[in-house]
Amino acid sequence: MKLIQFEFICSRPVPFYAALCNHFLATEHLEISISGKNNRYLIEAVGKQAEIEQLAERISKSFMVSVWPA
Repeated sequence: MKLIQFEFICSRPVPFYAALCNHFLATEHLEISISGKNNRYLIEAVGKQAEIEQLAERISKSFMVSVWPA
């Protein structure tokens, strides 16, 4: 089994990221844990290599990377 962790650190709260974390927790068949504290959103998953790769692909397409002016 492999472990992968995705971490998104933001300068302000991003409710959309929190909703995405909850979506992945509810819809994936892997062992997933999520966290959303202090503008830091985290998805951690355990699974077989192929499953982890598929999850990584779905996450990369779902989470938009944005830059806001300070």
